[in-house]
Amino acid sequence: MTTSSNEKPARPVHESLLEAMSMLAEVMQDENDALRDQDFEAVKDLVDAKSTLARHYEHHVQALAGNPALLEELLPEHREELAEATRELDELSAENHKLLSVKIEAANRVIKIVADAVKQHDQQKGGAPRYTKRGDLSGSAGPLRTAISINKTF
Repeated sequence: MTTSSNEKPARPVHESLLEAMSMLAEVMQDENDALRDQDFEAVKDLVDAKSTLARHYEHHVQALAGNPALLEELLPEHREELAEATRELDELSAENHKLLSVKIEAANRVIKIVADAVKQHDQQKGGAPRYTKRGDLSGSAGPLRTAISINKTF
């Protein structure tokens, strides 16, 4: 089979899969480090890259699932490379899940503490002052609740 001068020969399936796994593992490691360091700006910056690379990796996995003969044709050393890369990616993924779960739980606790404090304040003080129908400022305009919002990403 000949290829024209502007066509590249197809890369072996294990090489393109290893590359996808390596790139995803690198971003996950960076995200794990940022989560440990509580560098949430870095975490935010890595979200798009991680999503794109995860889709790229998933595309490779689905292609292999649709053609299992490609894996059967691999040399034993290439299978071992893929197995090692899979173990590494699984470990990073498990660590990433754990770190993200801890951060989400901490953020939820802070939100609950704030919401509970506002609720307690409303119960003790009768709510925050508000305007009456006549435009007067009154602290006892009824059973309205104090509104809170969280505008910072945890």
